Amino acid sequence: MRKIIRFVDGRAEVPRGYAAYLHRQGRELLSKSLSGYFNIDFSEDMLFFGEKGKPYLLDVFFNIAHTDGMVCLALSDRENGADCEKLKSYSENAIKRCFCEKEAKYVYDSGDRDLAFVRLWTLKEAYSKLIGEGISALKSAVFDLSEEKADFDCGCDFYQYVINGKFCAAFCEKGGSGKIFLEFTDFDIDNSDILLYNI
Repeated sequence: MRKIIRFVDGRAEVPRGYAAYLHRQGRELLSKSLSGYFNIDFSEDMLFFGEKGKPYLLDVFFNIAHTDGMVCLALSDRENGADCEKLKSYSENAIKRCFCEKEAKYVYDSGDRDLAFVRLWTLKEAYSKLIGEGISALKSAVFDLSEEKADFDCGCDFYQYVINGKFCAAFCEKGGSGKIFLEFTDFDIDNSDILLYNI
């Protein structure tokens, strides 16, 4: 799976139409990556849609996510999911709605509650995007960060990056054992596209 990130202008630099701007950045990253890695000239009419509406190409599965200041993309020959978040304060409401008791305890006991929360959130979101479910899937996708593994039978591997101490990106791909591969990394945000890892 290829995991690619792009640092983009923040909300302050693009105050109007920011969501549309991020969407365009994600599609541009997809098009550029398909061309560079698979020699595919992408157009919207090449898309197929799964039973839950998730888009894919004939032989390539992809997932795009974005947050204020970053877009990420997963490309693979297997189904995948991706999520990214800018580090922010943890949310009591989200913990109550979407985390099990063990996960909530992990956040509250952590030395950095915000990072613990965002790590769990991005893993859950990446998995829910892989299976094409919404927020309802988040409570049943349980992760044990003390063991760096999924605590449910998911058949996926997870890759997570804490980037520049400001962002967290999570990717999952079908066909794994539930292990979470974690990496803390720093990048020069002036680079436009960064291939995080290629397996």
